[in-house]
Amino acid sequence: MTDLTGEVLEIGQVESFKKGAFKKRYIVIDVDYKKFNQTVCLKATQQAIAMTDDLEVGDLINCVSYPKSHQYNGKWYTELHLSALTKKSKSDQPPKDETGEDTPF
Repeated sequence: MTDLTGEVLEIGQVESFKKGAFKKRYIVIDVDYKKFNQTVCLKATQQAIAMTDDLEVGDLINCVSYPKSHQYNGKWYTELHLSALTKKSKSDQPPKDETGEDTPF
């Protein structure tokens, strides 16, 4: 399990498959990781979709995810699946480095 904190950049539409038996939604967040921003795509399925219903672009969230891999046509694919999500207020965000430098050196 991985804890991630970041700002919501994109919220995908809920997609249905197998006549509505399976549903998924992707959300993209910008994560501050050791002074380098990383863009991470999270996949919410079935009941986890309800956690994303009240999200808006720009919200600061803390989420727990787990990796899941599968093989298709001889290639391996890995996704981060959302398992828990909490919204944070903007005041909970730690201050960013104001030096303007992109590297930690």
